[in-house]
Amino acid sequence: MTTRIYFVTDKTTKKPRLVRAGHPATALRHVAADAFDVRVATQDDLLNAFEAGITVEKIAGEQQELPTT
Repeated sequence: MTTRIYFVTDKTTKKPRLVRAGHPATALRHVAADAFDVRVATQDDLLNAFEAGITVEKIAGEQQELPTT
């Protein structure tokens, strides 16, 4: 796999990082893993977020599918 060195900048702190990766999304995911945790929201998470005025963000261009059970 061919890799490149990507220049990833934190938009808030302006701190740059150099990341060797095969795709810019992979470089971004690597950097984001240091700053964020992701998990499925619990019912309490949703209730607390809605009470705080936090709305659900929709990702443009990504197909939204509900899991089948």
